[in-house]
Amino acid sequence: MSQKSLLEPRRPAGRSTARLLGIIGCAVALLAVLAVFFVWNNGTAQARVTGDCLILAASLVAGISCSVAARSGENARAWYLLAVAAFAWAAGQAMWTFFGLTNNNTYPFPSVADAFFLAHFIPAAAALFSFKRLPQ
Repeated sequence: MSQKSLLEPRRPAGRSTARLLGIIGCAVALLAVLAVFFVWNNGTAQARVTGDCLILAASLVAGISCSVAARSGENARAWYLLAVAAFAWAAGQAMWTFFGLTNNNTYPFPSVADAFFLAHFIPAAAALFSFKRLPQ
């Protein structure tokens, strides 16, 4: 621990814990609503489009999170490569969702979306080998 971190004021633990619990509670409530939606609309076009949009949102959140982690300094190159992989997946998912919305859930194969889905493996594998290892 550095001297600077010892001198900085700390936030009260109760406030951040309450905020975290609030975020977790909202996430659980959202997941419960989505579960009910998918049970009632199993196999419908609305369920497919909703699922496609949620996967797109998750891949964008992953890319943004990895980009933020890349700025932290440690293992920056690995996190940057993971961000590239997540954004490649998001690009493929965006095209896939577009095809689903415009073609009445009929998806072409092969498509440009498939190329992005396959391309994401290259930076993802490079990222996994880029993380620093513990000394043996």
